[in-house]
Amino acid sequence: LEEQLSDYGFVRVSKSMIVNTRHIEAVSSSFNAKLRLHLSNGEFVDVNRSYLKTFKSYMKEREPS
Repeated sequence: LEEQLSDYGFVRVSKSMIVNTRHIEAVSSSFNAKLRLHLSNGEFVDVNRSYLKTFKSYMKEREPS
């Protein structure tokens, strides 16, 4: 499922969560070398350390040139 959704802007940020990157309004640093995502619905989601490298790489690929 994760691979199928990656073309549509979704990326895994923890063992139990996949996030739509189109709804990320801001990214800030959090405790224990994690990132905190601020979503358009007002919720916050942490990117776990084990998914941090994958998340950063995915976001870098999707940046407009």
